[in-house]
Amino acid sequence: MRGEVMNNTLGTFIPNYNHGHLIERALSGVFDQELIPDQVIVYDDGSTDNSVEIVKRLQKKWPQITLIEGGKNIGGIHVSRKGMDLIQTRWINYLAADDAPASGIFAKAMAMADKYPDAGIIMGQMRITHEQTGAVKVTGVQGWDEPQYVSPDRFLNEYMRTHLPNHGLGSGTLWRKDALVECGGFRADLFSWCDTFAARAMALEYGAIYLPYPVVEKGYSETCYSHRMGRDMDVMLKVIDRGVQLMRSEQFRNLFPASYVYGWRRDYIKFLEQL
Repeated sequence: MRGEVMNNTLGTFIPNYNHGHLIERALSGVFDQELIPDQVIVYDDGSTDNSVEIVKRLQKKWPQITLIEGGKNIGGIHVSRKGMDLIQTRWINYLAADDAPASGIFAKAMAMADKYPDAGIIMGQMRITHEQTGAVKVTGVQGWDEPQYVSPDRFLNEYMRTHLPNHGLGSGTLWRKDALVECGGFRADLFSWCDTFAARAMALEYGAIYLPYPVVEKGYSETCYSHRMGRDMDVMLKVIDRGVQLMRSEQFRNLFPASYVYGWRRDYIKFLEQL
């Protein structure tokens, strides 16, 4: 779809598992926006708390919500893959049930999408609050201080080659649906690195829009999935091997230079050894 200007519709997809105590915060963040998404889907992944009852109550306030009760718990990555089929808009905002979009972000993001219709992703800073300590950290891309379109070459050389090998802004990313499907979506065998790989592949193909302010207000806990997986040496060595295999595959080898793949593997193993 390179060069083709389309209606930049936006859908929000929220996987939920036992976050009934936080889901209203996430949905309030969606519906308090200047630009309300065209689709809002909450997919409940077999919660055992009162999540479903809470979402049904919130549907009376926001009838735009579609609730899907998945029944058997299948895990966040598998639920997120379902979002590619269920969301029918050009752009997808994946929102964790314990996170909330930053104020006004959808209008800003779609304005940039109108300006740069070929971009594969829109990404920005994440404002992260540690749930145990209350400490707040804002993470983004160093040196990118203005809203901008970043070409594939700049994304590779100014971001991927200069930041830590595990650095990703998945929670602060909006995804162009056709490009996400094209790259294979979120791959379960990449565990917590699945969104980072997808974002890099899409940006290396189509370029990225970067917003130098928070896109999402994110909670963080040492018990969360990304923290646990990121510090499991056995899991992450499998992720590294699979990542190298993908980057060297016929589908992706023209996007990821061989020198980058070699350095990424070396640096990631060194990073894990220092944890």
